[in-house]
Amino acid sequence: MKLRSAALATLLLGLPATNYADSLGRVYELALKNDYQFQRAKAMYQADAELATIARAGLLPKIKADYTVRNVQEDSIIRQLITPAAGSLVETDVSLNRDVTDSGWQIKLEQPVFDAPAWYGYKQGKSEALIASTLFEKAKQDLVLRVVNSYLNVLRAQDNLAAARAQERAFAGQLQKTQQRFDTGLIPVIDVTESQSAFDLVAVRTLEEAINVEVALEELATLTGEEHQVLNLLRGDFVVRAPEPNDVDQWAQAAGSDNLQVIAARHTQAAAKDKRKAAKWEHSPTLTFGAFASSVNTSGTNDSSIVSPFILAPDQESDTFGLELRLEIPLYEGGATSANRRRAEHLYQASRNFVSETRRKATIQSRQLFLTVKSDMLRIEGRRSSILSAKAALDAAEAGYSIGTRNIVDVLNAQNTLFSAERDYANSRYDYIENSFRLRATSASLSSGDLYRLDAFLNPPSNQQATQRIVR
Repeated sequence: MKLRSAALATLLLGLPATNYADSLGRVYELALKNDYQFQRAKAMYQADAELATIARAGLLPKIKADYTVRNVQEDSIIRQLITPAAGSLVETDVSLNRDVTDSGWQIKLEQPVFDAPAWYGYKQGKSEALIASTLFEKAKQDLVLRVVNSYLNVLRAQDNLAAARAQERAFAGQLQKTQQRFDTGLIPVIDVTESQSAFDLVAVRTLEEAINVEVALEELATLTGEEHQVLNLLRGDFVVRAPEPNDVDQWAQAAGSDNLQVIAARHTQAAAKDKRKAAKWEHSPTLTFGAFASSVNTSGTNDSSIVSPFILAPDQESDTFGLELRLEIPLYEGGATSANRRRAEHLYQASRNFVSETRRKATIQSRQLFLTVKSDMLRIEGRRSSILSAKAALDAAEAGYSIGTRNIVDVLNAQNTLFSAERDYANSRYDYIENSFRLRATSASLSSGDLYRLDAFLNPPSNQQATQRIVR
């Protein structure tokens, strides 16, 4: 890892930033092709999309054709009439050996005329196909969310690493100055100890942040199937806007009706309703029309122990065509039909409750996310102001320390406050983006277009910025 990072750092010195930084759009396009979770969801959708066709087959004609060749060899003793003398018939036992071959074809067509369970099964299959389509749309939204979150998690970790390194350099410089002032007798040794302790703590934190960067990059690579080191950075002029519409009730209403999980739950209820109707009709008769045609050729030999004009060769041909109308009435199947009807009723009631539960959760989540986004906006503005205040406080602490009115602890605390304010400001912007995307997802208004619009606010880092953000 050190060799790889060192090689990358060397490369950064000779290349413009646009040549090595991965954009959010490129990461998303890689995830579309390489994310196993999304590919599995896509395969499941393609499989379940066939449910409507499978269910419709119960209403359409069924045509079967077969060709059969059958050979039968039989040894038997039969009673047979013979004519041992002219004009007389005598009954006797005759040994008969038959070797017969039948060959022929048959075609049969069946068309349901009345089959209520099959009709409601077809409607159930259409609802199940709609469930699959809705869940696939949700998988698309989830991929956008996972890509944005993983991308921003890397930026968070890299920002924290860059801030830790900057803090480490600042504390190192402070430690050096403190040591020099102690050597000249201007300050007590406790100041050197405090500076050393602060430097040691931030050095450990730098190592921890480097590990966090590696973890975040590994999670991103899980989505894309490729390794990443440097990503585009969020621009300083990123515009923070209130949700549109800026009304929590409208977002809650949209979530209650348009949320993809709610829509899938409604399709599930429709499928359960049709399954209940199909189960109720399982005791009803079914009427089926049929047509069939066949042609059979029989050939072979009959060897007997005597010669008789009554023992004929089995050779014959038969051509058949027929029509049928079959009425079937199920009477009793061990209680399974009634049990299935009761079970379908309970499943339907459960699906109704699931719709209400899902709608309630989506509505509450939408309200919570709307309020969170509004809070994020206030938090961003407050933390931007806190950076200015922290800088002024640090300047005052350093000035007071230089004239002896403040001690080193005051300076170190002021530095920690400034770095914390800068880190919290960056994180609050990422929180705002993530929560805004999640809010849009609750009303099914999130799409890949939102991701590409965010990508327009991400620019390649400078070589110096990239060097501070990679693990080395």
